[in-house]
Amino acid sequence: MGTPHRGSDIAGLATILANITKAVFQNPNKGLLRGLDSGSEVLDRIHTNFMQLLVKPDFDIHCFQEDRGVSWVPGLTGLVVDYQSSKTGSPHETCETIAANHMDMVAYSGPADDNYRQVSDALVSFADEIIKAPPSITPFGLLTASLPQDPRRDPEVAGRIDSQDLDWFFESPEFNQWNSHDSELLWLSGIPASGKTTLSFYLSDRLKRNRTYTNAGDIVISLCSPPSETRATAENQIAQVLGTIISQLLHSDRKRLELVVQQCPMPEQPRHPTPSSPPQPFLNELWKILSASVMAVPSRPVIIIIDGIDEVRTEEARQMFLQNLLQLNNEVKSKGVRGFKVFITSRPFDDIKKALNGVLNIEKDKEWKQCLRTLKFDELSARRDRVEPAHAETGGWLRDDVGYINWDSSDSSGLLLIRGKPGSGKSTLAKLILNSLKSKYDVTEIDSGEITKATNDVLIADFFYSFRGGKTETSHRLMLQSLLYQLLSQDDRLFPLFRDHFRARRRDGYQVHWQYEDLCKIFASLVSLKTRQKIYILLDAMDESSEQGRPEILRLLVQLCSAKSSCAIKGLIATRPLPRGEIDEQSSGCHAIILQERNRNDIENFITSGLQAIENSPDSPLVDFSFAKAYMMQKADGVFLWVALVLRELKELASEGCSQEEMETRLNKLPTELGEMYSLIIRRLVRRPRHPVEDPVKKGIKMPNWATFAGRPLTTEEFRDAIAGSEA
Repeated sequence: MGTPHRGSDIAGLATILANITKAVFQNPNKGLLRGLDSGSEVLDRIHTNFMQLLVKPDFDIHCFQEDRGVSWVPGLTGLVVDYQSSKTGSPHETCETIAANHMDMVAYSGPADDNYRQVSDALVSFADEIIKAPPSITPFGLLTASLPQDPRRDPEVAGRIDSQDLDWFFESPEFNQWNSHDSELLWLSGIPASGKTTLSFYLSDRLKRNRTYTNAGDIVISLCSPPSETRATAENQIAQVLGTIISQLLHSDRKRLELVVQQCPMPEQPRHPTPSSPPQPFLNELWKILSASVMAVPSRPVIIIIDGIDEVRTEEARQMFLQNLLQLNNEVKSKGVRGFKVFITSRPFDDIKKALNGVLNIEKDKEWKQCLRTLKFDELSARRDRVEPAHAETGGWLRDDVGYINWDSSDSSGLLLIRGKPGSGKSTLAKLILNSLKSKYDVTEIDSGEITKATNDVLIADFFYSFRGGKTETSHRLMLQSLLYQLLSQDDRLFPLFRDHFRARRRDGYQVHWQYEDLCKIFASLVSLKTRQKIYILLDAMDESSEQGRPEILRLLVQLCSAKSSCAIKGLIATRPLPRGEIDEQSSGCHAIILQERNRNDIENFITSGLQAIENSPDSPLVDFSFAKAYMMQKADGVFLWVALVLRELKELASEGCSQEEMETRLNKLPTELGEMYSLIIRRLVRRPRHPVEDPVKKGIKMPNWATFAGRPLTTEEFRDAIAGSEA
């Protein structure tokens, strides 16, 4: 639109620009006119930069020229930009005049204006040509391209990320080896969404901030984005990767650019676009240019970061690319060029593993998974799984308990103590709270065999102690191991807390045997987490845990739940009354719930449901069981298990057709203490008539003995073998 193009005739260009200034400002600034002098550096720079655009291939130009002068400006009677000056001289140029002076060339009365239609037709013609043309790739276009940006990959993330989240990478022996050697390749593999791209940007930013590299070398990054068009090919993607790397290298160092241009003259550019899939000779030329670029200035070492090479469409193309990259690395080494390094990221595809066999490799989640597998053991949730689910409406009173509400909803750490008699439903309530928290915060258990990336704002871990489970379910070491396994499986960001201990134990051999001291240190270090998370730790039946070490565990949990940190740690302990001094409820600041003082409604619902089941049984006599409900409500004292045993007694009496009077008499003779109730059951077992051929009662008595003194819970088959063996 009346733009002056005068080749290298700077003096003529200055005159033209001065004319434009007069036309626009009428009384131009003298300083501005001095800047338009034929010897002006400003004018020379503008002219040179603009003319560089015209040498690009497929750069079509349409010039509109004014056909009349500006007569009302004093001293200016002719055209502001004459016909010759408004031409570029490009063979791809089209020129036409527009019926207006220089001031009115872009002023139109509306869509019906002839000048508007003239310009509009030219723009439509350009648009049609762009739509019809296939994607083109030329060496020059690649070398002058800027770094492509995938909109899903934000380099600003590198500046916002917490560097501690990447300690696993920067403190790994593989990275340290790569970082300290003169020429090395490093491959980071990981599952999708595991942070490979974020790490690539952070690594680039970190290296650029390191003066050793910034002052003496060049760091370039290339993102292998998925092809945006179905027509694009793997070769096209590789050409783009190579082009962006070469482009950055040549733009970062003028000396490098001059040397590469001398060594690798660019081929003639075709007028018409090349096919979307570049031929192999074209890619070979790019590899030669990259090789020359890397070695052109030995004093400036090169670091190349290639993110997402797995996005290249075909295995064959990926393998060819990686083979050429390895060949380039060997060539650089053989020429004695020091400091050349390559960092590659991808998903752990088999073809990439094969191509990069022998190359330093960091698998993003490899150590995390290995560590998880060493922490897991078979009986991890055995006791919890044996706890019966809560009866309907059980624990509804928790919704109104101020202490429980504050413990759950507060952003600070805290300890909740649930204390109750044996059989009062502590384990049932603990499991109810556990399931409620998991549902509320959408926390699911993860099997280490099918582990996926895990990052959660709320972590939940539990352990249910039990005498009946033997050492496995009373051990504090296994309790800590279970808790830490659950926490680590829910959030891989916790792995730095484990890493040094894990590596130290792994050095002792392939098998890792966790020591109690290590587990205590890791557990205590949860307070150092900088993330704003909630961590729930639920421990049931603390009174059934091993007495040795229990005070230490309780002190550790109290310290974690009272410490001030970014991470809120919330502990729950369900237990019978513990020996004096093991936990100080006042100094620990915990909220205590005395279960038998709160579960009266739960007991009543349980009794009502049990009696209804007896009344509805086919062989039940016509008896009003309200007497039984009143008796149990009076004697239960918050102990569910006693109620369950009484209901079982009533069911047996009902099946025998006993009258209400007989039932009341039997009920009044039953012990009201749980321990005495168990003794009654054993005495009845012993007093039963003996069978003339075999003695099932005798066998039945042996089974509690085996269950009591076994080192761990026995399976049905093991019980069978034990009984058979003792008889023999």
